[in-house]
Amino acid sequence: MSPTIKGFAAGATVAVVAALALFLFLKPFANNDPPILIGDGSILFSADQIDNNSNRQLEVSKFLHKVYTITTVDLSPGGSPPSTIDVKGKDWTLTSASGAVVVSLDPLLFGQESGVKADCSIDWNGIGTYYSCDPPDGSKLTPATLKFNNGDGPASCTSTCTLSCMSGKCQVRLEYKR
Repeated sequence: MSPTIKGFAAGATVAVVAALALFLFLKPFANNDPPILIGDGSILFSADQIDNNSNRQLEVSKFLHKVYTITTVDLSPGGSPPSTIDVKGKDWTLTSASGAVVVSLDPLLFGQESGVKADCSIDWNGIGTYYSCDPPDGSKLTPATLKFNNGDGPASCTSTCTLSCMSGKCQVRLEYKR
């Protein structure tokens, strides 16, 4: 094998290894994370990975990701269209209809968002990726109140918004992005 061909083969091998290393490094940063889902009924909290901080507090954290939008979806056929609110860079709190469940940002050092905490007034039921909070009064998540703690929400609701849908069978999606 000539020195030129050996050099070419070595260069090609290095290029393939570098491309593979770059792919493996960037894969965790891909923007295909499923949203955190919060549903009506017994208040369902679902995500691809949930940490159980205590019996009454759950947390979802995504490395280098932040919640950018909160979308309310009507789960009934022919219901109202989805409604999306931009929460990028905002300090917000989402409170269920009776106040039994409170979902909020969990700040990390220097004011960076680390994750989302969900507190229930009673113990959460469930394991793995699905938990439910069953308030004693039977209340649902919606109509939920989304509060912007610094009064810096979008023009449609600078300090508070009500999240609801026509049918009353709603799902709220907290959508992550890098």
